[in-house]
Amino acid sequence: MGRELEIETDNSIFDKKMEIPLRAYNQRDWKSFKRFFQDDKSALIEPFDLAGNTAIRKVAKNLQRLREYLEMLSPRDRWHALRKKNFHGSTILHIHNLNGEIADEVLKCEKELPLPPENEIDKQQLEEKELPLLEIRNMNGETPIYRAAFFGNLKLMKYLAKQVADMKMHFHRKKDKVSILHAAVIGQNFGTNFRSLILTQIFSFNFSQFFVVVELETYISVQTWLCGY
Repeated sequence: MGRELEIETDNSIFDKKMEIPLRAYNQRDWKSFKRFFQDDKSALIEPFDLAGNTAIRKVAKNLQRLREYLEMLSPRDRWHALRKKNFHGSTILHIHNLNGEIADEVLKCEKELPLPPENEIDKQQLEEKELPLLEIRNMNGETPIYRAAFFGNLKLMKYLAKQVADMKMHFHRKKDKVSILHAAVIGQNFGTNFRSLILTQIFSFNFSQFFVVVELETYISVQTWLCGY
């Protein structure tokens, strides 16, 4: 529970031309990989593998490489590259093992890019065009902050949490209402550091959020007792 959904994919969506860069990627042959996309820049925002990930998403864990490939794109295509979802509904910011520096690059790029005309945005993206990347949910109903917490990437979670004014929307997965703390327990990423981090991210503390804190503290106590931490 909480992992990306196992779904069947239509192999026809995967263009056979991608076999060339995919082979280069698997062999870490970056010269051949780059040469392919220099000749076909639009392919950077097309499905690259059978999970629907784009090439931009596949290189995102390397800051220098991410910058290099984003710069190949026009501002319009760069906007699409950041928001393009794979077949699990995840954007580039849902990659749970990014670091803060890479996430910062993605968010800076997002702020700099103008919104394309509506006729250049597909139906799925049109519904979420006004949402910041941090608030876009995948098919499990998880925000990027939620996924970082589930997989125990506390550094990334801490960085992303500092970019939002209100953490409340990130406390639960929309699909089944599983709390972020419960997900961390399931993922065996629960501990004192996680507890402290969640509570310190509630910046705009007010009366309504007091009840969120109480709920979290109660949940933490119960889970700590059940899990023997």
